[in-house]
Amino acid sequence: MEYLTEKEVVEKIHISRKSLYAQRKKGTGIPYTKIKGKIRYRPADLEKYENNYHAYKLAVLKKKYPDYIEPPYNWRKTWEK
Repeated sequence: MEYLTEKEVVEKIHISRKSLYAQRKKGTGIPYTKIKGKIRYRPADLEKYENNYHAYKLAVLKKKYPDYIEPPYNWRKTWEK
């Protein structure tokens, strides 16, 4: 199984290492494992985290702006190309 490093996760979800560390310590971040003393993340866990975060942000937007229309699901992937 292929695991992601902390650096790869930070680059992929666009947060600082400090934020990732803080989430890890609070237990609110992406599940991780230690392999030979180094922190690694499973790609499936990262995808689940991104989907949950997307759903949370969408709920906040819809509450604040009831007429908000969600962009297509793959908008981010299209935007990043």
